[in-house]
Amino acid sequence: MPFIQFIPGGGNQKIQATLTAKGLLGLSADAVKAFGLENATHVLLFFDPERRALGLRAARPDESGALKITRRKRVTSLSIRALLEQYRLVVPGKLIMEPQFDEKENLVIIPLLGVRMRPGRRPSAPKPKVVRRPARKAAAAPARRRGRPRKAAAEAAPARRGRPRKS
Repeated sequence: MPFIQFIPGGGNQKIQATLTAKGLLGLSADAVKAFGLENATHVLLFFDPERRALGLRAARPDESGALKITRRKRVTSLSIRALLEQYRLVVPGKLIMEPQFDEKENLVIIPLLGVRMRPGRRPSAPKPKVVRRPARKAAAAPARRRGRPRKAAAEAAPARRGRPRKS
């Protein structure tokens, strides 16, 4: 059997995405480079409930629905917790997925394999935000003490026991 030469480097690109249970989506540096997201500061997020897949597209910061991405040395991340809550998706732990680029839709597609949907009705539109007003504070009533009532100051025993203090 002939030997095959091993040449280090070049073949160890890891184009992968990770999703945590808290809703943090991370793209490896190789994935960011492969999909042309090096200069992007914001992305648009899409979700296909039938295929159960995420879609990402680079965006300008002033676009509606643009999410800010955070860059680290080896990973670029963004929080998709709101999307997981809206579509009632449950991530059982840390998931590692392989994203692909869809040229027809111009999206980075991330299949959410292993993510399950909680039972119940899924909203077709996002829930309206509820504005809660702070409760008004009522006038403070004097505090009532339990137990024996205190003695008057004149009748009270000295508060200190033991030897008298040095003057």
